[in-house]
Amino acid sequence: MRGLGDTAYLAWMALRSRRLRTALATLGPLIGVLTIVATTTYSSSAAAQVDAALRQAGSDLVEVEAPQVPGENDPRLPAEALQRVLAVPGIESAAPLTRVSNATIAGNRLGGVQEAGALVINGTGPGLRAVAGVGLAQGRFLTASDENASAPVVVVGAKAAQILGVRPGIPQSVRIGDDDFGIVGVLTASTLTTVFDRSVFIPTSTARTILGVDPRPTSLMLRVDGDAVSHVVPALDRAITYGVGYPPRVMVPADLLRAQAEIDATLRWVILGTGGLALLVGGLGIANVLAMSVLERAPEIGVRRALGHSRGHVALQFVGEALLIGLLGGVIGAALAIGGVWAVISHRGWPLATSGPAIAAGILLGILVTALAALHPAVAAARMDPMRVLRPG
Repeated sequence: MRGLGDTAYLAWMALRSRRLRTALATLGPLIGVLTIVATTTYSSSAAAQVDAALRQAGSDLVEVEAPQVPGENDPRLPAEALQRVLAVPGIESAAPLTRVSNATIAGNRLGGVQEAGALVINGTGPGLRAVAGVGLAQGRFLTASDENASAPVVVVGAKAAQILGVRPGIPQSVRIGDDDFGIVGVLTASTLTTVFDRSVFIPTSTARTILGVDPRPTSLMLRVDGDAVSHVVPALDRAITYGVGYPPRVMVPADLLRAQAEIDATLRWVILGTGGLALLVGGLGIANVLAMSVLERAPEIGVRRALGHSRGHVALQFVGEALLIGLLGGVIGAALAIGGVWAVISHRGWPLATSGPAIAAGILLGILVTALAALHPAVAAARMDPMRVLRPG
């Protein structure tokens, strides 16, 4: 034996000469690594889907409202609040909302003024829909042209559309105060907040020029980098007010953030438990297969010992065979896992989220377990007495 190269060659030839037994032994690490990589990839893909759903539902959306000041009935944020928050690191986008409190909606269905009067009127700009992640059921949202022209147009939420009797394809208008506004769009039902569903939106310039509303925002909708929420929230007060006066009210969807953390933790425990159990079972199977192999190959071991191979050489060959089995089973298992997970999630429309380090760790763990499982059979093979093994009868 010249070295590790010879040992690896002999191990590979031994595996090739016993293909059925090699295939059976390979099933152990294959199933173990397949389970780990499959659960890791599937849970990562599921977590990515959950993150996307929570993102759409507003887990990274922050709302800033004007403070409740004693003696002030219609509190407002500073006129420069939007520009100030956009300068805060971690804020991806923002949109202002200007509540219209000096006018009500006259409904045209379902009892008219009383029910329609409960709807919320907000002046805003064309960027709100992208920040809030709300879809369009029909028509369009407010545009820059509407803002520039102070156009008397309105976009209504899903519930507001029902109250106002909006019908697809039929031009309709709604009366706000003493003026008629054309309905140009209807929003889809919001997973973010039911406030959007019961709101109507007009251009901020229209609220100022036609309805005489103070154009300063009453609230801001912020889309924040999910990892930066905890850092952004404390910075908003100083960014908006410079630390002077009453601080604005900052609302974070904490329940969604907690749910996201709980889901991630649960998925991690599932991965650890399932993968560990699969590798344990696979390791026991490998130990049994290699132990049987030692008994069957006793004459071969005796001949090698008689030809001068040391115990270390014999043990090293069995460990080498186990390492090759672990590597072969790990690579095949990882490939099957990724392909299988892709086939499943592609039908669900989920993104495939794979992690190179996680896959490599799964393969290395499979090799390690296989090597540990081979230690006892390797030691047993090395301790065989060549005279007793080769003695006739």
